[in-house]
Amino acid sequence: AALDDWSAPAIHEAVARVAEALQLGLGKVAQPLRVAVSGRAATPGIDVTVWLVGREATLRRIERAIAYIEATAGA
Repeated sequence: AALDDWSAPAIHEAVARVAEALQLGLGKVAQPLRVAVSGRAATPGIDVTVWLVGREATLRRIERAIAYIEATAGA
């Protein structure tokens, strides 16, 4: 949500920074993000996918995925 530049290169850099901060490989961050944003396990690159889906829809879908995970975590 804090990303000012909603372009594929900026999105790629942001995802890479998150992966590095969490000490995870890019795929460990990109794959769950891909499923949350697109509902699919296979898409174009995560940067292009997120860019094409758009800022508002992406953020809404991420929030929905987080809510789902929280609601089902104890199940």
